[in-house]
Amino acid sequence: EISTEYKKQVMTTKEMSQFIKIDNEGNRRNLLDNACIVEIREKNMLLSGKATFSTQDTNNLNIYIYGNMTGKYKLSLYGDFKQLPINGCDYVEVDIYKNEYTIVPFAYDAKYVAQYKNLFAILAPMDFKNGLEKSASIYITTK
Repeated sequence: EISTEYKKQVMTTKEMSQFIKIDNEGNRRNLLDNACIVEIREKNMLLSGKATFSTQDTNNLNIYIYGNMTGKYKLSLYGDFKQLPINGCDYVEVDIYKNEYTIVPFAYDAKYVAQYKNLFAILAPMDFKNGLEKSASIYITTK
C-alpha cells in the first residue's frame, strides 16, 4: 500500500538561511541545491545518534524532507534494514518542490521498538533523474 498523506510547508527566509554555507573563499552555497535532506524528528527535535523510545506507548515522530531536487519520490522506513510500515502503508509517495519542505507524521509502534536497534528513512526517486537519499541512522534505546 502507498500513502499520499503528508504536509507541505513553504520555507521561510530564516529556514532557508540555515542551509546556506560560506566556504573559505567567501562563496555562498545552498546545501539544498542538487540534494534532498531527510530527517527523523520527535517533537520538532532532530534525532541523530541515539534516541530513547517507549516500549509501552506509541512514539509519535515526523520525517522532514528538505531539498531542491524537485520530483516525485517514495519514502520508506527501516528498522535494522527491514522495511517497517509508515502509518500502515509500505511507502509514502511525496512530491518535492523547490523552497518547500515536506512533513510526514508517523507513529513508531512500541512493538517495533523492542525488535530493532537502528531506525532510518530512505527517499527514493521515481523518475531516476534524482538520487537516493537516506536519513541519519538512529540507534534505539528503550525505556
